[in-house]
Amino acid sequence: MSRRFCCRISSLSLLAAALGCESFEGRFPADSSVPMTAQAVAEAALLTENSWEPIPLKLRTGAEILSLEIVEDTIYAIDSTATAHAIDLAKGTHRWVLNLGRMPTRPVAVGSDHVVFLAKSHMTVATRGSGTPTLRKDLEFTPSSDAALTFDTLYAGAWGNGTKLRSVSITDGWQGWFFGTDAPVTSGPIAAGAGADRMVYFTSEDGRVIALPPRPASAAPPAEVNWETKTLGRNSADLTCDDLHVYVASEDHALYALTRSAGTIAWKWLEANCPLHDAPVVAGETVYQPFEGTLAAIDRTTGVEKYRYCGAERFLTRIGQRDFLKLLEGDVAVVDAATGAELAVVRSPLFAFLPSNPAGAALVFSDGRDIYSLR
Repeated sequence: MSRRFCCRISSLSLLAAALGCESFEGRFPADSSVPMTAQAVAEAALLTENSWEPIPLKLRTGAEILSLEIVEDTIYAIDSTATAHAIDLAKGTHRWVLNLGRMPTRPVAVGSDHVVFLAKSHMTVATRGSGTPTLRKDLEFTPSSDAALTFDTLYAGAWGNGTKLRSVSITDGWQGWFFGTDAPVTSGPIAAGAGADRMVYFTSEDGRVIALPPRPASAAPPAEVNWETKTLGRNSADLTCDDLHVYVASEDHALYALTRSAGTIAWKWLEANCPLHDAPVVAGETVYQPFEGTLAAIDRTTGVEKYRYCGAERFLTRIGQRDFLKLLEGDVAVVDAATGAELAVVRSPLFAFLPSNPAGAALVFSDGRDIYSLR
């Protein structure tokens, strides 16, 4: 994510105008104006109730929460003892708990039947449903990117002995075929589709975007790519996809929407006027692209910008007709999903961890001790 801040200098309105955003003035309430309870946060964020009772994780385990992320229907929390907690997003109940032994250094990779946690070059594989560990393995390479997971194979960029996309069997740890590149693979690949349409998509920092058949690690390297295209700049942001497109945020100032089947350019969004370093998020019919302290909401079919919000770091979730955005100062903004008009800004120390939840229907967060979900 971008670490660049829109500085709140005395001439705030001039800064906002220069960025094509609304004025900052009057948006941030004093800390004392929001009592620090989940109920008060819900009221301030225009929400009505808890999705489920807050989870007092530290009270149960004695360990602080160090990370929180949402993948599909599951919340994955990592605590200070390097223990992973898989929590049902809809119900707030624990599915399983697994001590990893080592603190993960990459986000969890989730496949149809398994999850994989990477701690530098160490891999822990567990079943997705029960958290039963099935493999712990030291890899012969250090991943240079986040990982993608298919039924039986993990894919990740690799440092050392050239730059490449590597394949690893999650069954026995076999480190199989690789696809060599002329530049590092630091953008996380994605595996998407079903049957004959399933592909592994990845990009390298020289601008190449490639779709490969998802071959098992034990198979021979792909004889040819499904398709390949090239952007005009370096690509380091993670890829994102939906049922229509693969989205590539490039340092050539463009967000590309490439057709999943052929890699042709469906549209390009060019309104950032700066290099794009952060991955977009797709929710419903909208693509949310962060850039230099601003978030643009773009129609995923046409590439037409719907709105932009200055001071936002990333998209969090959509509940009804409202978008929830994480601001650079750690607050949460509530905006109209169609126009971007600001409806509320909420400040609370409960917002220590705010995972993105593109599936929507709930705002999930943690103060490092408890986990909350509001709707």
